[in-house]
Amino acid sequence: MRFLITIIASLVLAGSLFAQAAKKEFFVFFETPLVCGAKETIGCGSRAKPLLLDFEASEFVSEAWLNREGTIVAVVLKEPYLPIRQLLQKSKAVFDKHDLTWKPIQGGKRYQELAADLRKQGMWYRGAAVDSLSWEEAAWLTEGALGYLDGFETMRQDSATALRQQITSFVGWSLTSGEGLSEADMSWGITRIASAFVSTEALNRSLDRYRLDHPGGDSYFSTITCPKCSHRSTEVIQMDRCVREYTCGNCSFAIKHKEGDCCVFCSYGDVKCPTAE
Repeated sequence: MRFLITIIASLVLAGSLFAQAAKKEFFVFFETPLVCGAKETIGCGSRAKPLLLDFEASEFVSEAWLNREGTIVAVVLKEPYLPIRQLLQKSKAVFDKHDLTWKPIQGGKRYQELAADLRKQGMWYRGAAVDSLSWEEAAWLTEGALGYLDGFETMRQDSATALRQQITSFVGWSLTSGEGLSEADMSWGITRIASAFVSTEALNRSLDRYRLDHPGGDSYFSTITCPKCSHRSTEVIQMDRCVREYTCGNCSFAIKHKEGDCCVFCSYGDVKCPTAE
């Protein structure tokens, strides 16, 4: 009887230890450069998001996280006893897909500190939750753009608030939607939004301000008014050629330059092209 009790107690203890082991999580941490280029105190959500989602879609990872600073990626393994060589091969494939360098953090004090802090709110972001970092970046980029915008300082408060909200929404969408807009496309989108609040001349003065800090480029803007429907649209003046025909984005009317003018900007734009000037 005593022997039977001992056997039962041993089985209960073994079951308890097995349950504890089953609950234990196994983390792997990687150093990787995902710092935001626009704001170096946070991680780049738009670059980290597809990487984390690819990790979580893999057969060996249950969770993938980025630290706030954008320097560490953490993965929680589904299989705690996955051979290290196989783990590194699988991880390498994911990092290589996104053209990122990486280095595993192997044990020691730093590993223990990272494991203790993992999942803490405001310190780590899982999968698509890195979008919150992108929205922080969007707000920062918006303030940078408004700092160059001529006339923003004297704008009515309600207009300034609306402009800030519209630009932040557009930039945030650009960073989180996965559309992959280029920097030029994003700048053009911001310009389109700002053109509804300030004059074309103010936009061009803003460009001159920007170029003092960022030399390069010589394009300017002009707002074309359609002679048929009076729709106004701000466009980039082509510096290397004359645009003799332009299709109205509202009524699809083919706008042609007037006789004696070199282009549609000279005929219907509020800023003439450099050739005419």
